[in-house]
Amino acid sequence: MTKPHANSNRQHPNSKPKASHPWKAQDSREIAAHRINSRAKGAAAEREFAALLLDLLGVKLARNLEQSRSGGHDLEAVGDEPAALALRGFAIECKRYAAITPAMLAKFWEQAEAQARRAARTPILAFRADRQEWHVLVPLSAINGEVYGEAWGGIDWTAVLSVPAFCALVRDKAHTPTADSLADMRRQVAESLPALREIAERPPQAGPFGSWLEATAGTVAGNLGGEPGP
Repeated sequence: MTKPHANSNRQHPNSKPKASHPWKAQDSREIAAHRINSRAKGAAAEREFAALLLDLLGVKLARNLEQSRSGGHDLEAVGDEPAALALRGFAIECKRYAAITPAMLAKFWEQAEAQARRAARTPILAFRADRQEWHVLVPLSAINGEVYGEAWGGIDWTAVLSVPAFCALVRDKAHTPTADSLADMRRQVAESLPALREIAERPPQAGPFGSWLEATAGTVAGNLGGEPGP
């Protein structure tokens, strides 16, 4: 019996290389086209939701630069007005599909929560299906942080809001005192104390207004007491 040559599996130097299968190249082109189409649809959805918030809330939203580089959330509020600063506390994720099932919504929310954790923000998910209005999924802690804390995570502890209701929530947060705003108020009070004490200690003035002013200034200065802390 003739033994097979040791190099029988080696390609002959004069043989032609095997041609690649045409359907493989076609599949690659289709995958690339699908990815481009998905990105275009995602960008269109973000512009649609951003235009809605600009109309209802007066805040401009721009695409988050970290979105494509590190998989961050989709939109970022622009500006320094109170509503923009309040909206910047949210990591905004947008989803626009022909149909959205509960299972898809749960998966989208997991993604939104993960992105929000990386940015140290509160997750929100704006979503819309065909022939439906935009809705916003928010954690219950964003509505009432005193009752529902950060530990109440997962889609079971969320609420679906209409866009006008979400804008009302943002406006409410914009007018809620923050630690910085409270510190500013305390500094302003500290600066006002000398003037209040001066009014309270000066000689009585004639008339009911003078008596009321002196009594009020004395009461306020006494209640505020010493210098407020920072």
